[in-house]
Amino acid sequence: MKKKILFVCNTNVFRSPVAEKLFKRNFGKKFIVHSAGVSKKYLGKKIRDIVPENVLKRMKKSPINVCGHKVGTINKSKMLYADLILVMDNKNKNRLVGKFPQFSNKIFLLKEFAGYKRNLDILDAAGASLSFHDKVYKQIKKAIERIEKRRLL
Repeated sequence: MKKKILFVCNTNVFRSPVAEKLFKRNFGKKFIVHSAGVSKKYLGKKIRDIVPENVLKRMKKSPINVCGHKVGTINKSKMLYADLILVMDNKNKNRLVGKFPQFSNKIFLLKEFAGYKRNLDILDAAGASLSFHDKVYKQIKKAIERIEKRRLL
């Protein structure tokens, strides 16, 4: 049976869908991979209808295009379904553990799971500059590559 991995960020608009797509690209069909947000702010909307035009243009040029991704939110059934839950930052990890303490043994920060010891948060890019979006993208990419290189899964 394939391991099920869930990536989580605040709104499921940038970080977790990018992680989902990068993970699928790097690991192929070895895993079942999804993403979700802790917030219900944009639930059901497509990313291309939410983000500013300049960010949308950059996303379209990226090797990982998430513009058509439909925003989803976390719930108990997704938590139960996932074997591993990788969260982008401590704030959202703490929110998940607080709301779903029974699943705390399978909730990790992405960078923590990848073996980083410091600077474990991948900060939210909402409202940030394009260069900050690029920085966040690179952090996610490096963490996933590190998981692959170290054969952590």
